[in-house]
Amino acid sequence: LAKSPKGNYSFFSTQLCRVLSHFILGQSIDICAHLFLLIEAYSMQLIQYLPEKGPLEADEQIIALEQTAWPSGADQAVFPSAPYTYVTSFAFFEHGKAVCHVGIRKALLLHNGVNYLAHGISEVVTHPSFRHQGLATRLLGLSAEFILSQGADISIFTCAPSRVPFYTRNGWCPCP
Repeated sequence: LAKSPKGNYSFFSTQLCRVLSHFILGQSIDICAHLFLLIEAYSMQLIQYLPEKGPLEADEQIIALEQTAWPSGADQAVFPSAPYTYVTSFAFFEHGKAVCHVGIRKALLLHNGVNYLAHGISEVVTHPSFRHQGLATRLLGLSAEFILSQGADISIFTCAPSRVPFYTRNGWCPCP
């Protein structure tokens, strides 16, 4: 029994019962398509990358995923970039390939003579074939939990204006 990307062990059985009840009640539903989606959910693997554990084989896969959003020279790409601010990453892998990633960074901010510990999200990317499945939302939830557990005074990051509604739906508030 594998843990589903939804974060619990009962997801499969609950969803299977729902699909079967629709089928038994004669409602129009493609049971094969639903079962395929449920089985596919179990092929996803959630990892947390910790720099003190050393490089993972996942490095190249995360770089390849990032190249789908921000093409640059893959031969010049390194992971993690800017290691002095890097804390950790959460990523979903399917069949050994990274399909969704969120990095977490930290820095000390000095304001009016007071240091504040800031954590932020970075490198949020989902492979185009895996978008609109809630993967980034799940990773953002894990990232928020992690940031809170680290005692951060503030969580701050930048994003394109078009992405503000996405991050707002996921618990962050835009700053004026």
